[in-house]
Amino acid sequence: MATISKLQPGQTVYTVERQKMGNTTISIGALIEIHITEIDPEGQWVMASRRGRPARKYRESDVKKWRVSKPAEPKRMVFGSTPSY
Repeated sequence: MATISKLQPGQTVYTVERQKMGNTTISIGALIEIHITEIDPEGQWVMASRRGRPARKYRESDVKKWRVSKPAEPKRMVFGSTPSY
């Protein structure tokens, strides 16, 4: 898990979120890369970009869900699809 004090500008962190598989009720875990662009000198917020979108501000409650190291590949797959986190 990440904290604002341990992050550096230019660092990449990861998060795993649930997503729907197309137009179905099946959901999978999606690995999302987050690129840190700026950190508040007072440690209150972080500017970060997800999936190549413009950077936005994240607070400590959002940051503590992020992972500093990339999670290992999952062992199981859903209906022969890509690996599910």
